[in-house]
Amino acid sequence: MTEALESKGVVSAVINLGGNVICIGGKTDDDDFVIGVETPFSDRSEIIGKIDARDKTLVTSGVYERRIDVGGKTYHHILNTKTGWPVDTDLDAVTLIADKGRSGDIDALSTICLIKGSDEGIKLIESMDGIEGVFVMSDGSVRTTGGAGFEAAK
Repeated sequence: MTEALESKGVVSAVINLGGNVICIGGKTDDDDFVIGVETPFSDRSEIIGKIDARDKTLVTSGVYERRIDVGGKTYHHILNTKTGWPVDTDLDAVTLIADKGRSGDIDALSTICLIKGSDEGIKLIESMDGIEGVFVMSDGSVRTTGGAGFEAAK
């Protein structure tokens, strides 16, 4: 989709595909787009923070979108491949940020980080060039990699 828009001369756009956001350029030559990071389990009107983005791809994986509550227990859609049950993790969401054109790379990687948990997920992202991360903990706190550019909501 990005390539189709750019081939038609589009130099400024935000493509929002749910958990995948692609920024073509910025708002203006001087101003980046401001992308909100949703507060997990909110009604989609609340953000936990924001990221300024220009020519970036942002992908979020979380346990809060596709889930079911049964008998007072919540079951989400990210499964442990050994047990078949939802993975037990200390994270509610992982948002990864990379250059535009890397959506496919970081889509799978955000889920891998969620499965690994915050310590191992952050360690993995910090070992990679050109990818940053925002890790929303199950207790509502946030951990980030050094260049994520995340600003907590006030």
